[in-house]
Amino acid sequence: MSILTSWPVRLPETFTEKGGYDISRLNILAAAPKLPGPPSKEQFTDTLNRYLHEYARGNVHVLARLLKIPEQRLRRYLQQGDMPNFDSLMQLCNGMLVTPLDFFTTNSLSSRDMPQFVLDRLPILSSGKGKPVTEDDVQRMRQVLEMVLEVEEENPFPFPDLHQVAQRIGYHVETLCKHCPDLCHAIVTRYRRSWSGDDTRRRMRQALENALASDERLPLEAVARQLGCSRSVLYQHFPELSRSVGTRYRERFDQERIRQRLQEVLSSSEKMPEMRELTGHFGCTHQFLENNFSDLCKQIALRRRTELRKQREERVTRTSTEIHQTVMLLHQQGIYPSSVQVTKQLNKPRMLWKKEGREAWLLALEELGYPTSHIKRYT
Repeated sequence: MSILTSWPVRLPETFTEKGGYDISRLNILAAAPKLPGPPSKEQFTDTLNRYLHEYARGNVHVLARLLKIPEQRLRRYLQQGDMPNFDSLMQLCNGMLVTPLDFFTTNSLSSRDMPQFVLDRLPILSSGKGKPVTEDDVQRMRQVLEMVLEVEEENPFPFPDLHQVAQRIGYHVETLCKHCPDLCHAIVTRYRRSWSGDDTRRRMRQALENALASDERLPLEAVARQLGCSRSVLYQHFPELSRSVGTRYRERFDQERIRQRLQEVLSSSEKMPEMRELTGHFGCTHQFLENNFSDLCKQIALRRRTELRKQREERVTRTSTEIHQTVMLLHQQGIYPSSVQVTKQLNKPRMLWKKEGREAWLLALEELGYPTSHIKRYT
């Protein structure tokens, strides 16, 4: 099925009234009749893969930041064959600074206009933990921090905060502030200024409202990653919207259904599953279950520990019985039941390596009157 079959011919109001994109980027619709065929899923995926390898060196996380979309959505485009709706396609093209027509018709990418994040250009400087910082290290720090500050104000990509810079080059923020306080202060000031403009606040509000209106429930971290800022910045400017996005994401699961399923697990006579099996089944995290169903989680964990303890006791009893019978059989045959003979007879070389196996063997020897004081005990 082609992408164009699901695209509306009329320009959505969100783009015409709010000015989200240049209307000239819709020229793919006008050019569609002249194309050999409508853009296909395979063509979309192939082109996106080319951008992945040429713009982001194969790093999906970097390309997701570049396109300002959630990484999980990009992975679905690349790996599962999912297709973007019209609005999402426009967002992709806007992030790559190309028209939709060029996206589907150009076979080669121009490295001249290849967008880059300032973070992706920074070298890793730290030589490892515990190593003293030398004068040369300080000079390199200053060069990198100055490189960050050289980014133009009108650069289309988010200006990084000091923590991101420190993480990228391999130093703690405290280390950078100690040796380069002036440059660190300048980066912090520049970062705050980059998120204080009216245009930036409009983008933040739009991103939060889009997240609330989207069929896909996104975590606030994903929205912040799209914008290139931190969660705290979103909370600082739009606390109510940020809280709503976070609440909506946490409520993406049918909690009543999960509670019912956990109760069914507890009432079942089957083997109690591990918590990671349950989280995989529900598609949530262990922390989510602990926060919302702590009473049921505790009961499941207690039941599983009890089952594991019982299994271990049964295994010890079974092992002890096998070893005792083998020792007696070898003794009746006139063979000294050494550890070598017992393991050979059982064909389980490691059975006597374990504590319960060694103790069972020694008890059987003592029962037959063999001396055991010279045998090394299990420690």
